[in-house]
Amino acid sequence: MTLTLELRPEEAAALSAKATARGVDVATILHDLVAHETRRENGAGVGALLEGAAEKARVAALLQTWRRAEGLPTLGDGATHTPVAELFAQWEAEDAQLTPEEVEAERRFWEDYSRDRDNRGVEI
Repeated sequence: MTLTLELRPEEAAALSAKATARGVDVATILHDLVAHETRRENGAGVGALLEGAAEKARVAALLQTWRRAEGLPTLGDGATHTPVAELFAQWEAEDAQLTPEEVEAERRFWEDYSRDRDNRGVEI
């Protein structure tokens, strides 16, 4: 499906800045937002909220950067089993066990955390 969305200049600038900060294109940001809203409406857990490919890639890149900075071995490009992938799989399994009330509590927690982080300007 192709959609046309008219954004105010400040909205377009914020969207472009977010995409640049995450190292992805604007379309990826919009796809992740739609996926996030769909999962939230369907009661998905925290692991599912982080499921977007762009977010996984960002986390993996940050991990690789940290490992290089600490002089630790990095994972090759052909690695199929990584600690990050294992962690995401663990989160998904845990999320599958959450009750709807727990899912809602997790969603509220992460929304509050993200809002507070954005207000303080702290980067993870």
